[in-house]
Amino acid sequence: MKRWSAFIAAVFFAAVCSAQQSAGPEISLKWSPASLLTGNISLHGEYNFGKNSLTAKIGLPTAARHTFAYDGSDVRFVMKATTFMAGYRTYLSKKHMRGLYLEPFFKYVHHS
Repeated sequence: MKRWSAFIAAVFFAAVCSAQQSAGPEISLKWSPASLLTGNISLHGEYNFGKNSLTAKIGLPTAARHTFAYDGSDVRFVMKATTFMAGYRTYLSKKHMRGLYLEPFFKYVHHS
């Protein structure tokens, strides 16, 4: 798990550094640490060109073990999820990659 965290942090740092140097289309990479609670490591990317962007999100399964009390006894369960999302964003503001946007998207989720 520590290796995945270090790898994702390195990819994020490299993307931020390269995005600051380019004057053309912008690229943004994000990751969601909260998705680890649902059994998923997700990486979200956005490629911006003008007022429009292409987005993609890939989530890889990891085991998330949870325990809760039900009828006086502890219940344990494991969650894993594989996700994929692709979309096309149109920003309504004049700023690139900021503000309100419309995005038709396709999303696939598989829980196991």
